[in-house]
Amino acid sequence: MTQPLIEIKSVCRNYMDNTQKEIYALENINLHINEGEFMSFVGPSGCGKTTLLRLIAGLDRPQSGTISQEGKILTDTHYSRGYVFQQPTLFPWLTIEENIALGLKARKLFDNSKKALIQYYIDMIGLTKFEKAFPHELSGGMAQRAAIVRALINDPKILLLDEPLAALDAFARIDLQKLLLFIWHKTKKTMVMVTHDIDEAIFLSQQIVVMSDRPGKIIEILDINLGKDRKRSDHKFIAIKDKIISKLKLSSHNRIEPEYVI
Repeated sequence: MTQPLIEIKSVCRNYMDNTQKEIYALENINLHINEGEFMSFVGPSGCGKTTLLRLIAGLDRPQSGTISQEGKILTDTHYSRGYVFQQPTLFPWLTIEENIALGLKARKLFDNSKKALIQYYIDMIGLTKFEKAFPHELSGGMAQRAAIVRALINDPKILLLDEPLAALDAFARIDLQKLLLFIWHKTKKTMVMVTHDIDEAIFLSQQIVVMSDRPGKIIEILDINLGKDRKRSDHKFIAIKDKIISKLKLSSHNRIEPEYVI
């Protein structure tokens, strides 16, 4: 059996809120992420999706259990795990070109060959002629494209995406979904995304991890066998969406929902 790129074993994560009350974020998470696949995490708000992504990135550590990359237990961040945040987080005083090059310069790897690589990525994502622009001169979608390239330029083995399209309007979001698919097919990178958008998860993913209400547990892992040409109106697409919604409703049966009277 091929060794997974990322292996998560019996991971739990608790933390204290500002009143010193213990919050149970994740409970007994077991998961394999294989090289080259696109996986999405979906679940209710506050179920620990981003916490799990941060644990994989090495930005946080589990209370118990282990997370390994190619058999080695993770203890810290590493350039082999790129991270794209919900907001672009570009440095406003640097040009787009300079923002993208930042990681390479920090690792003392920036040279003329890397300039060519940066230009290649800039052209690939549709930011040609904006190399010398500053972040405030770009739209939200363009800035997020630059943030994605900033993570890709370090040639990570896995790209972790924390709701990177959440702040975009509907048209820009659909456009960037297509771009992410293009990048995934082009680079063969492993990609793991947190999203609240079930349609987005189905459109992009090979596997969807459905998580329960807090404390977050894995309810089910769905294989999405829809091929490359996915249409949101297709009956198979809609059936998968209905199944995920049904699973999420069952997992939140203890949640007190307000009543809305019209």
